[in-house]
Parts: sequence; structure tokens; C-alpha cells
Amino acid sequence: MSQDLIDEDEDQLQDWNSVLGGKSLPKRGEKEFGPDGTETQSDNLSHARNAMYRALETPRGHYLKHKLEAIWMPDRQMAIITAAKGGYFKDLGRQTSFGHRQVIWLTGVEVTYLVERGSMMIYLNDGQVEEYLAGHADSIDYGKLFPLSLQHLYSVALTEPESLDKYLVYSYLKRHGYLIQEFKTLTAPQSEQLQSQRKTQLWGPCSSYVKSFVQGTHLFGTYRPLSFQNKHIFSYLSVYRALNIVPATSSYDSLRTLSDSSYTIHFNVWKPQPNFSKKNPPLPDFHVSVINTKNKSFPSLKDIQHLHNTLNHTISESINQEPVQIKQTSNKNQSAKKLQRAQKAQDKLSKMSLDVQRNVQYQKVRSSMLRNGPTGRSIVLATIDDGIINFITLSEADFTLRGNAATKLNSIKYSDSHGIIYTGT
Repeated sequence: MSQDLIDEDEDQLQDWNSVLGGKSLPKRGEKEFGPDGTETQSDNLSHARNAMYRALETPRGHYLKHKLEAIWMPDRQMAIITAAKGGYFKDLGRQTSFGHRQVIWLTGVEVTYLVERGSMMIYLNDGQVEEYLAGHADSIDYGKLFPLSLQHLYSVALTEPESLDKYLVYSYLKRHGYLIQEFKTLTAPQSEQLQSQRKTQLWGPCSSYVKSFVQGTHLFGTYRPLSFQNKHIFSYLSVYRALNIVPATSSYDSLRTLSDSSYTIHFNVWKPQPNFSKKNPPLPDFHVSVINTKNKSFPSLKDIQHLHNTLNHTISESINQEPVQIKQTSNKNQSAKKLQRAQKAQDKLSKMSLDVQRNVQYQKVRSSMLRNGPTGRSIVLATIDDGIINFITLSEADFTLRGNAATKLNSIKYSDSHGIIYTGT
């Protein structure tokens, strides 16, 4: 019965009069009629429209103790906060010390997000900040500063070519609860380490091609089988060897020095987590690259490889081979069907033999490597088409599973070949 009342309430016409004195937003519903040209309908629509305008014109306010103020620094193209309030700075801002004074710097994207959501007021610097940071002033008189409107802030904070596109993606993800920081590129020691790692694995693809040339299965012999009259095929392995025109390579073989490309990664993104630390963050869950379809086309293979190579510092050298442990909790919200099915599957697996458990674990890790590669490198393209945002995931699949991938898989279950294609050996 209560559900029927809710459905009937949702089908009613929006009453903006309830918004003027209410504290919660009303429920939305579809219109039950079309225009009929009567004065009664016009009066009702006019009355509802005026109520909507009065509700939207209501001034927004906040408590003085929660008032958050920032000052825009045109010379640095950043905003500074002298007194941080609220829980917004879990992933926002960069804290800096000036003597005994602690301040927080915000980028143009971050400060625009806070101002647009109505959580902060922004002012233009008139020289008081320099006096305050130098210790010549005890405080900043915000009453003497010029307040910036949201439109003015857009014109001074989002001046770079891709800044507006970055802000659209940033604000969209923040409104959905994600934690976001600017992407940090490789450091010099990390880049040198990757170059040495690539040199040790450079012989893999070359040796495969040389071996195929010696065996008479190189490109010339494949398209002209009559050139080798004494070449016979007696097994499926020989067929695969003859069809191996291009030597298969592992995703680790693509490690190289970063090349020039107009495609870059803009954000590190984490799923919501209570114990997040922006000083020592964990590995990101997603790496987002923002692309506007009006200015750029879909990245080519070289561009995608360039994006993946910028993530070499996030390569995980260890794969979690232990089954996921379901924590028992008294919270009723944790008793979802998904957790119950996972708990049932884990209990069922624990009753099986060790060989079966090892085989299930092997298939799970192997399938993950085939889809995402042993490096785990993945890029999320945030494409913007006339303001509409779409997300595309580009994972680095690996069908050979050699080298480090084979070592990890052999620790679970030994096999001569873990891949699904002929590797030329």
C-alpha cells in the first residue's frame, strides 16, 4: 500500500511551493497531461513557474565557523588558503610551510571546483599574502580584498588550452566520490632502471626471429613454401611455427624511454577509501587521460604505448595470490547478496583439495594476466564530445605470458607455456 502511495506521489506535478518552506528536495515525476490551451492550465503553470523562480532566488548561506576563504595568486596561477576548514582537503591541495605558518596551495581546477559547489569564497590578492607569509602581518583582512565571481574565476583559473576539459572530468569524478590528484611522471632514477630492464629483455624478440630464420619459417619461406622442398609438417606445432610471421612479444618488452606524444595522463584516481593519505598515497585505481574529440582524434597504437609506458612506475612486481578474505562484521549493510555469494564460494573452495585450490587460483591469475597483462598497466580515456563525457578503458593484454609473468605463474602451477599463442620457442 505504501509503495502505491509513493508511485502516486511521484506522478504528481512538481509543486515548487513546498520547496520554499521545506528542507529537502521534492520528488520528481512525469507530466500527466499536455497543453490544452485553457486559461486554467496557463494560470497553474504560471503559478508553478513563479514558485520555482522564488525558490531558486533564495540566497544560499553557510555558518561562519565553516566559512572557507581562499586568495587567488595571479603570478603563480594558484590559490592559497591560510585556514583550512572542512574535510575537502583529504586529496585536494598541497601543504607548504612558511616559517611557523602553514598554508595550502590549490590548483585552478581544484579551487574552481570548491567555488562552484558553493563551499569556498575566492578573493584577488592585493599584496597582503606576501606580507603575511613574510611575517610582517598577523592576519589577512579579507574585507579589503576584491571578491571574485565564478565567471571571473573561470577566466583567470582555467586559461590553459585543456584546463576546461580537465575541470569537467575532475568535477564529474569528484561529485561521484572519487579521490583525485594530478598525475606525477617518472623520476630520473626510475627511468634509468626501466632502460636497464629493457636491455636485459631485448634479446627475446630478436632471438625468436633469428631462430625462425634458421628453421626456414621466416617471412619469405612462409609465403613461398616451395622454396624449401625438404620442409615437411607433421604436427600442429609445426603449423603454428610456420604461421609465426611476426615474433610474439611480451608487454615487458615494450618498456622504453618515453617518446614524444601529444597524449598525456592528467589524473591519478582512487576509489573512495577512509584511510587515504595524500602524502603517501597507494597505487592509483585508475589513470585518466582527458581528450577533447574536437581537438584530438582517438590515439594511435604508438600513442597508447606511450601512455602505457608513462605508467612503468606503477608496475606491481607481486600479484596477490591469496584468496580474498571476507571479514565478518555485525553491520547489517554488509550482508549484501554479493558478499554472501563470495563467502559461499570461498567456503566451498576451502573444502576442496589443495590441487583443486591451486588450479582455481592459477586460472584466476592467468585470466587476469591475459586480459590486463602482467604489468597491470591500464589507461582510462575521458573523451569529451560537446560537453558529454565518456570513459574508455585501454588495458595492455598479453597473450604470451613469458618472463616475469611465467615466473609468477610457475610459483602457483608449473607449465612449459602459459600463453595462448605460439611464442616461437
